[in-house]
Formats: sequence, structure tokens, C-alpha cells
Amino acid sequence: SLHDALPIFLVNSSYTDINNVEVFNSSTGIFLSNSNNNTISSALLLGNDAGIGFYAGSNGNKVQNSIIEQGDKGIEIIESTFNVINSTTISSNRVGIFGNQAGNTDITNNNIDHNDEDGIRLEFSSNSNIMSNRIYQNGYGNVDPFVDLIPSFLFGHEVEYDFAESGLVVTGGISTLVSSNSIYSNKEIGRAHV
Repeated sequence: SLHDALPIFLVNSSYTDINNVEVFNSSTGIFLSNSNNNTISSALLLGNDAGIGFYAGSNGNKVQNSIIEQGDKGIEIIESTFNVINSTTISSNRVGIFGNQAGNTDITNNNIDHNDEDGIRLEFSSNSNIMSNRIYQNGYGNVDPFVDLIPSFLFGHEVEYDFAESGLVVTGGISTLVSSNSIYSNKEIGRAHV
């Protein structure tokens, strides 16, 4: 069985590599505050309130090749920009990725599935890229099978993709690129507003 493991805190820290760590049943598995240009790779984060949290100006950080499961939020990004989430599995959380004022976030090549509510929810997070992800079987939503007909790059326009609290929600931002994602088998019909 899994035992609790101590969380990792980075405060006012830069250029730190966090590799091959496991954190279970903590408030935030890996917590960054005002910490820039750090890399988190090959992490196993299970049952945490937030698997990874970027807070208070934690900019330019990268998460890659990690597994984040069974928590409240897989990754939470608040008032932090230019972060990258790549080649990571984010599964069986309440919300997979949540961002508020998380501009210029790159979310690419991830598996985001079986989250109770949203797979990805970005609020007031402009200039972000959501590309080449598999977003499926998330809570209360289903993406229309004709999702590829939705304009994928809406430069300079306010973007609101709202797939009924499910696979993908982007609201209140501008110039967000949503391209080449596989979004399927969520629960209700989706919609997009521009």
C-alpha cells in the first residue's frame, strides 16, 4: 500500500531539477511559490490536494514525463506564466489542470483522462497553447465529434471554449491556440463560443 510522503516546497527558488520523486496524500505534492525555471520530471504524485502547484509568480517552469493521479487538482497554476506541461499523465483527479491568470502556458502531448470534472480548465489565461493532447472520459462533458470544425487559432479575439465542464474549458483569455488534440468520450455535448 502507499504511505504518505513529505511534500516538496520551492519558495524563491530557480533552476532546480526535481527528478524521480514520489509524494502521496499531501496538501500539495510539489509546491512552487515565486520560483522560476525549475524542471519537474518523472514524478509520481498520488492523492494530493494539488499534485503540483505553481503560485505567486512561478514562471517558466516545466513538468514532464510524470504521473499525477487521485487528487483534487492534478496541476494548479495561479498567477504564474510561461509554464510547460509535457508528456504527463493527469488522471482520476477532480480537475486535471486548473489555471487562473496562467498566461502563456503550453500544454502538449499529455494524457488527461478520467478526471471527475474538467480535464483542462484555463480562466483568464491568454496566449496559451493546448496541443496534441489526449483528453478523454472526463466528468461532465463531451466534445462534439465535429470539434475539428471549431477554429483552432483565434489570434487577438477573446476565446471561450466551454465543453460543458468536461474535456476542455478556456474562458476569459485571448489568443489561445487549441490544435491537434484528441478530445473524446466525455459525457455531455460540448460547445464553443468566440
